[in-house]
Amino acid sequence: MTLDTTSFVLRFTREIAEDEQARWRGTINHVQSDTKLNFTQFTKALQFMREQLGKEVPQEFFNAELTHQVSELETRATET
Repeated sequence: MTLDTTSFVLRFTREIAEDEQARWRGTINHVQSDTKLNFTQFTKALQFMREQLGKEVPQEFFNAELTHQVSELETRATET
């Protein structure tokens, strides 16, 4: 059996301003390609992972329900 591993590093930072509500932002790094993405919406990190994995992993790996939920979140995020 051959094993192939794909790794991601996620880092979350909470920014707290005295006069504002705390804001979260993040960075995700695909270790094998050293491709990075900064994001303020977690759905962007999920989309990034899917894009990176899509190069190596068949679409059957992705749960259809999760794909639907991510699409719903992305739609809501663009509406606000």
